Amino acid sequence: LAEHLDISLGLANTCFRKLSTAGYFKPGSAVKSDAKYKLTRKGSREKARLTYEYILLSYSLFKDAKEKLTGFFTELEAGRIRRLVFLGVNDFAEIAYLSLRKTSLKMVAVVDEDKIGQRFFGIPVDGIAALRNLSFDRLLITDPKIDCESFSRGMLPEEFAQRVITVPFHGDRFTLK
Repeated sequence: LAEHLDISLGLANTCFRKLSTAGYFKPGSAVKSDAKYKLTRKGSREKARLTYEYILLSYSLFKDAKEKLTGFFTELEAGRIRRLVFLGVNDFAEIAYLSLRKTSLKMVAVVDEDKIGQRFFGIPVDGIAALRNLSFDRLLITDPKIDCESFSRGMLPEEFAQRVITVPFHGDRFTLK
């Protein structure tokens, strides 16, 4: 666990002791190399509460993202944009695709250099080189790790750089006013 969390073993042991003292679980096996822990009732209740909160937060974020993206796509429609290419296959791209379906916009392709050959909602994922053979109005960056300006200048041929759009990201989340 310490390795997975990228913390020291001593810190992991301290956390285990504190959680055990608080009654969330109790140690089982006495052999250090094969330590096992048993979740107590109190620990089970806390795990259930945290899981419930996580699900509520996730649903809230999903719903908010979907509403904002639908508004974003509606604005694109008003600007006579019709055909989009998604750049990036991830959770955000999935929410974007679900939101896109509420509009008349069409996702004509998906590009992601790390996922070439996979499928995204039935559409094969291509590399950036495939853009030359596509007819599209805008290239939507759906990956918050990609900086729109530097990407359009450095990785795209000039004829595509003017077509790049992005949803304003804030960290790993996006914001729309």
